[in-house]
Amino acid sequence: EIFARYDSSGVVPRLLQYSELDQLLKTYTGKFLQEADRGTSRLYPTYNQVGTATGRLSTSGANLMAVPRDREALQGSSSSWLAAFRRCLAAPPGWVLLAADYSQVELRLLAHITE
Repeated sequence: EIFARYDSSGVVPRLLQYSELDQLLKTYTGKFLQEADRGTSRLYPTYNQVGTATGRLSTSGANLMAVPRDREALQGSSSSWLAAFRRCLAAPPGWVLLAADYSQVELRLLAHITE
C-alpha cells in the first residue's frame, strides 16, 4: 500500500500478486504435489494421535491441517486465489470433507472433565 503511492508503472500490484501466489505454491502446492498418490492423484495424510509432546494431533506427509481457511490467514491475500486453491481439495463423489477447529481443545476438555 505504501509503495503504491509511488508506483506510476503499475508494477507494485503485480509484484504483490506474484508474492502471494509464490507463497501458496511454496507452502502448499509443492509439497502436496510430491505427496499425492500417483494412482488416484489424491492426498492421504497420516494423522498422528500421539505425535507431539503436548498430545495434540499432528500429520505426516501433506499437512492439510495448515491450509488457510480465510483471507486473513494469508495476510491479506485476495480471496479469489485462496478460493481457487481450496477448490482443489475435494472429496471423492459420495464422500464429504470434515473440518474441525481444535482451538483450545485441551482447555475445553479440562473444563468438561472438571465439571
